[in-house]
Amino acid sequence: MEFKNDITDSSNLTAAKIAELENMKENLKRAKDDAMQSWLDSRPLIGELEKMQSELANARARVMKANTVISEQQAQIGTAGMGIKSTKEEEEKFHIIINHKSQELHKKQETLQTPQLTYEAIQLEAEAFATSAAQVLRYINDSEAEWRTSVSLEEKLVAKNNRDSAFKR
Repeated sequence: MEFKNDITDSSNLTAAKIAELENMKENLKRAKDDAMQSWLDSRPLIGELEKMQSELANARARVMKANTVISEQQAQIGTAGMGIKSTKEEEEKFHIIINHKSQELHKKQETLQTPQLTYEAIQLEAEAFATSAAQVLRYINDSEAEWRTSVSLEEKLVAKNNRDSAFKR
C-alpha cells in the first residue's frame, strides 16, 4: 500500500514538474516574443537615429561653412576699414551681417539640440533593450537548467521504479 502511495506521489510530483516546465516554457516563449517585438520596435528608431545623425553632420558642416564665411567677412571688414573713408558705415553693414549670421548660427545650434536629445533617448532605449535581452537569456538559461534537473529527477525515478520492480520479482 505504501509503495502505491510512493508511486502516486511520484506520479503527482512528475506531473507537477512537467506542468511547471510547461509553464516555464510558455513564459520563455512570451519573453522571447517580447524581446523580438522590442527589437522590431527599435528598428525604426535606429533608422531615425541614422537619419538624424546625417542631419546633424550636415548641420555641423553648414555651421563650419558659416564660421568660415564669418571669418572671411571679418577679414574684409579689417581690409575695408583701412582702404575706405566711410569705415564706420561699412563696419555697420558688416556688423549687421555678422549679427544675422550669428542669429542663424544660434538658430542652427538650437536646431541641433533636438537631434542630440533624441539620439541620447535612443541610446537609453538601446541600453534598455540590451538589458532586457540579457534578462531573457538569463531566464532561458535558468529554465534550461531547471529542465535538465527535472529530466534527471524523472530518470532517477524511472530507474528507482525499475529497480523496485526487479526486486519484487
